[in-house]
Amino acid sequence: MNEFKTAHSPRNVDVLKVGHHGSDTSTSQAFLDAVNPDYAVISVGKGNTYGHPSPTVLNRLASAGVKVYRTDESGTIVATTDGTTITFNAKPSEIKPVSPVEEQPEASVDVVISDLDLENEKVTMIVRRDL
Repeated sequence: MNEFKTAHSPRNVDVLKVGHHGSDTSTSQAFLDAVNPDYAVISVGKGNTYGHPSPTVLNRLASAGVKVYRTDESGTIVATTDGTTITFNAKPSEIKPVSPVEEQPEASVDVVISDLDLENEKVTMIVRRDL
């Protein structure tokens, strides 16, 4: 998705609850540009096996100047407002934006069918990858 368009697109939100625990498939640059949040909250378990939140998403948020609050670092996050000012019960995470990594050349991949059993609909493949 290169553009984020809906009939009722939110604009200039104050607090964004980052989708899917900050996975790399959430909070695209197009979405972030559309909602332009000041703050973001990422609900994510400490030491999760999925590697959430994604460094890509964290970098995207930091590069946009968004203050990020994470439940894996601070526990429950509470935002309070009087209608003008928003305060949080925790300090934002320290995320320093990094420059995008230079594109690495793609690895060469060979896929070889080593066995084909049409009767049982079984295919055995060997994948060779040069890194």
